[in-house]
Amino acid sequence: MILRRMNFQSNFRTSRAWKNCFCLTLLLFFLFSAISLTPVRAENEGSNIPISVENGGAVPSVLLSNDQQNPSIIALSDKNKWFVVWEDWRNRSTSGADIYGRFINADGTLCGDEIAISTAAGNQTVPTVAYRNLTYGSDNIMIAWQDSRGATSSGYIYYKFLDVSALTPDCSSGAVLQNTKIIVYKSINRDRLSSRKLPRLAYDQARDQFWMVWVESRDQVQRLVEYPFGFYGSPQWYIGDVNYIAYTTISASSAVSATPEILRNLKGSSLRTVRMISSTSDFKEDGGTVEYEYEYFTDINNVTIACDDSSPEALIAWEGVRGKATLSCKWTEKDDPEICHEEDDGDDGTVEVCEPNPDYGVPTGGDLYSSELTLEPAADDGKVHIYSIFDKYITQSVVHSQLVDSSDAPSYYPALAYDLIHRKFLVAWEDRGTRGDGVHSNIYGQLIYSGGGLYSSNFAISYQDLNDDGELDDDIRSTNQTRPCIAVDSINQRFLVTWQDGRNSDVATEDLDIYAQYVDSEGSLRGYNFAVCAEEFNQYNPVTAYNFANHQYLTIWKDARNLNTTNSDIFGQRFTSEQQPQFILLNGVYVAPASHNFPNCEVGDSTVLNVMIVNILDSDVQVKKAFTSTDAFSVSGIADGDIVSAGATLICQVTFAPTAPGSFGDALSIDIGSVQASGTVESTESVRYTVQLQGNVNADFFIAENDTFTAASAYRVTACASTNKSGRLFVLLSHAPLSYGVIYAMDRNGNLVAFPAHDSSAWQNLWYMEAAAPGLELDLSRVDFRDLGCTQCQSQKVDEGASSVSFGGFGNIIITPTSDKESVNNAADFKYMPGILYVATYLKDPSVIGMFDFNEGLLEMQVLSINSLNGTWKVISRYNGENRMHAASLEVNEPGDGNISAVWPGYNVGMDYGSDESAYIMNFSIGIYNYIYKITSLTNDSFTAEYSCTANGEVLDSQPVCGVRRGSVKDQDGWLCPGMR
Repeated sequence: MILRRMNFQSNFRTSRAWKNCFCLTLLLFFLFSAISLTPVRAENEGSNIPISVENGGAVPSVLLSNDQQNPSIIALSDKNKWFVVWEDWRNRSTSGADIYGRFINADGTLCGDEIAISTAAGNQTVPTVAYRNLTYGSDNIMIAWQDSRGATSSGYIYYKFLDVSALTPDCSSGAVLQNTKIIVYKSINRDRLSSRKLPRLAYDQARDQFWMVWVESRDQVQRLVEYPFGFYGSPQWYIGDVNYIAYTTISASSAVSATPEILRNLKGSSLRTVRMISSTSDFKEDGGTVEYEYEYFTDINNVTIACDDSSPEALIAWEGVRGKATLSCKWTEKDDPEICHEEDDGDDGTVEVCEPNPDYGVPTGGDLYSSELTLEPAADDGKVHIYSIFDKYITQSVVHSQLVDSSDAPSYYPALAYDLIHRKFLVAWEDRGTRGDGVHSNIYGQLIYSGGGLYSSNFAISYQDLNDDGELDDDIRSTNQTRPCIAVDSINQRFLVTWQDGRNSDVATEDLDIYAQYVDSEGSLRGYNFAVCAEEFNQYNPVTAYNFANHQYLTIWKDARNLNTTNSDIFGQRFTSEQQPQFILLNGVYVAPASHNFPNCEVGDSTVLNVMIVNILDSDVQVKKAFTSTDAFSVSGIADGDIVSAGATLICQVTFAPTAPGSFGDALSIDIGSVQASGTVESTESVRYTVQLQGNVNADFFIAENDTFTAASAYRVTACASTNKSGRLFVLLSHAPLSYGVIYAMDRNGNLVAFPAHDSSAWQNLWYMEAAAPGLELDLSRVDFRDLGCTQCQSQKVDEGASSVSFGGFGNIIITPTSDKESVNNAADFKYMPGILYVATYLKDPSVIGMFDFNEGLLEMQVLSINSLNGTWKVISRYNGENRMHAASLEVNEPGDGNISAVWPGYNVGMDYGSDESAYIMNFSIGIYNYIYKITSLTNDSFTAEYSCTANGEVLDSQPVCGVRRGSVKDQDGWLCPGMR
């Protein structure tokens, strides 16, 4: 028996009512009498959350009357919460539609009461929201909406800031709503504003500003105005329609909007309202031509924007029909080349005198001008497509807008999101092309490099092939998947696309559900489509935000389940990023899940997760082979030759046991086929199932170049920590014996400050990075260790030419302790504080207030031995291919005041530290021969070096040298330095 998706679709729909009990719950019921199968669903994190309720989350919740719709959501990961806004019609008979919002806790409970964002007279609709989180300064939520208030000179879009810097954990206070602000209007050639709609927001972290985009209508159609020949001959043409792509930036600190603009460039004319793409000219004495090319758009709608968090790149996308216009201008010279007149020749006669005409060869009022406009209104194919452009290209006159989709049919509703790790944008849209059935919509996507072009090609997102026939399943092909939204899981480095889906509809009545699909940074689908909510009646317009503090998504939507009582409401659902069940269905055998993201694990520990094999055939099957490919993962509980009986389930275990820090990927491969005689497992007809495995070391910390006074250069010591736990990650340091055990930590200026363990507020004075972001690198060569007790350190200033401290987010962290854009480089003084440097990373739950407990939160501690050259050394050098020990010992004195002296009987030596070479430099002369010894690495017992001999500026020899400290464990006969054997 081979199950096909279409065979049990009707059985599922006849029992749709029982879905109410199981929305967002993993179902794996195989009812052999009627064989039904529910949609694959996300891992349950509680039931649906009613959000548009009358009170602050009291039980039972009372849903609001009239319609609540068009929700928008952001994650406040630094506060482990979400914030949602929506359009609310409860006061439709008085003030009209209003904008409300509320906070939601990490566990899905409502946090505090709802907030009335705008209840002004008239209709406020279609809200959008974005968040600016700073480690210091103001944490601002920006809310914007479409408004019926407006005039020909301003309005139609309003916005507010909600300052949540002091938000309390219970949301009872600390959210301060600022004054309402309006988007002003910039008239072009005295045109007037008609309307604005569908605003969208994005926070630009790299430039600390918000972007807002919208669709703007004016009382004049799009216009070309050029000055091809200077002042004279200024053709003006009208094309297209009255809709424009508009944008502005809003200061994140002052909430002040820049003057709004429309998508155009201004080179040559400030009156043009479209983008000029190119211009060419050909001038001669008797005339000339200029040709301009433009792109323009009609049917513009659904403008959206996203920003690169690490660099100043903002990407705008929209739907529309692209046209092309070519303006050809001609100038014909009508003036004579010369101006002639009669002059007295001195003999009672005249003579004709001619001079060059200054107006000849120059466009003037007496010349002839003409212009001709050629329109190609269907420059692509005349259908609505998805386009995009980076903000840096808007003003350029050589860059076309990027055609994103390659569909042969209209495409609508673009959505945008950005992946910081791989620096790519994902655009998703609904596509009505022949890639489906040419009638219904499917969700497609395209990756775009930040600041660049398309990555690979379009790919299907709402794709399902459960019967493995290589074709899109009929229940998806023949129904609509629409209105995509994208969230980004920065921890697992993937996108989550949600949309409204009609695959579970009856033929006569479309019943929309919310579905989702993971997409990786290469454009591959991770697992299968799964249902976020498949309740009875319609669920519309899903929006999703990922909270990396608790590794959970929250999807919210407009819901019609109570249409007959409270009209439409806002509901939501939490689900995890790590436990989303994904199924493989092939020839009646399931393997679940299709991927495993292992929970946090440390080096030396292990984590075990189950994999389930379900045989729903009426015959037995046999495991031919089960294996992993790397040492970090292993499989148990399953063996070659195991029989999985008809209707039975086999559960095996995969163990993740990392032996080193980092991220690990693998696949569990299971070959399954028919049972062979005599128990043999050899078969040429087996099917391979793969379960993708991903694991990360929860917390591992290491210091490069342990037990040495130097590293790659300039005493640089690199400490790396990683964690997938959420919280605040602190770096603490201590040095013995100089600091006598005092603990130091980084403050927000990058200075080392003594850590008052008894002070309950001490955490607030320290610098931290938000964890659950693997990869912290701390360059200790630029930390001023004088606070640790190195009182004789002779620090030198190094101009970084950048901000004085950068600590937070992802990637490298350089701590520079001064505020004048100069950092203290310890390259020349680190050696003057020999002893043990302790470097520890701690992870603190930001919601826990109180004294610091050194027994909790420690990720790992490492020690670094800092050694001095001070003492007596046995020196071994290589001469003429032989290793020879010098007869006299080298005695070095390092008093710790920045000076070094050396005595080597038989040689008159000088010694200093060369910060450029990151080495001790010793030199002496014997006759015409000059010797330079360079000590490049030092431990407590030995050093390694090299010497060179020069005479008259010519290098005669260069050989390795090593030293052994007298009285150390290495001071023994026959011991040689590494590399000298």
